[in-house]
This record gives sequence, structure tokens and C-alpha cells, in this order.
Amino acid sequence: MKHSLLDHFSVIEPCIAPSLIDKARVDSAKKLCALFPFDIADGFGFESRLGNREAFCDVAMQIKKGSKGAEILAGQSPIASIAFLSCSLS
Repeated sequence: MKHSLLDHFSVIEPCIAPSLIDKARVDSAKKLCALFPFDIADGFGFESRLGNREAFCDVAMQIKKGSKGAEILAGQSPIASIAFLSCSLS
């Protein structure tokens, strides 16, 4: 059963070269992915300056009107919620 975006990330993680994105940054991305339900986005991605240990990482999510993700954000999904998110990011 798929629970969070971490399930998506786990597929690509073995392909991430440590010389481009170090383990600490990968671990941070994994923690962020774990906060969001699997169906939140139709697509998502990360962007970061490669090979720079001090670079920040941007995250983009595509959530279309009328999608499962839109229902989750609106608090209208019977199977997923992000209500906990405001507490988790504090």
C-alpha cells in the first residue's frame, strides 16, 4: 500500500549520485516527502544546485483543480488528510 510521496521518492533514490546530492539533502527530501499523502500531486519534483552542499532544495507539486490532491488540500478527502501538516512544519 502506498502512503506518501516517499513511496515515489524511494523509486528514484538509488539513482541519485551522492556527488550531486549528498545524503543529508536526500534525507531532508525524504522527510518532506513523508509528510504528503501519495495522491496529493499529479506530479512533483525537486530542484537544487548540484554539487553544492550548502544549496537549498525547491520542491514543486502539480495539483490540478478537481483532482484527488485538490480534495486533500480542501480537507474533503475521505481517505487522506494534511491537517497535521501545520504542526509538523513548526
